[in-house]
Amino acid sequence: MINKVLFLCFAMVINLSIAFGQNLLANAAFSQSQLELNNNAKLKFEKKDQELKNTYNAIIALLRKRESDDTTEERIEERIFVQTQEKWLEYRDACSDAYAKFYEGGSMSDLVIYDCKTRLTIDRLKELKLFQKDVLP
Repeated sequence: MINKVLFLCFAMVINLSIAFGQNLLANAAFSQSQLELNNNAKLKFEKKDQELKNTYNAIIALLRKRESDDTTEERIEERIFVQTQEKWLEYRDACSDAYAKFYEGGSMSDLVIYDCKTRLTIDRLKELKLFQKDVLP
């Protein structure tokens, strides 16, 4: 009988320890310093930005493949696409900078910039993937 009671007590201690440990881990995920939040936002942006560059380069390759016939119309398509992407990059950066003005001088400034750039980049990625799928089969 004593063995059963000890076993139950031991099992309860283990369960409580696991629950407490999980709670600490969950709280640790939310208890990041501003520096950590800024760095995580930067890494997330860099990952999405690289994905954007890869998608952009894939579309350029498809446009150039279509240009193998060397028609003027297709070269114009590529130039328009490149110019559009350059203008979009200017827009993304200007929009992020304008948004960050509200936090200028504060520790959240970088976080706000990277968060805005990430959101806009994700939206642009969706647009480019649709363009790649629908316009360049």
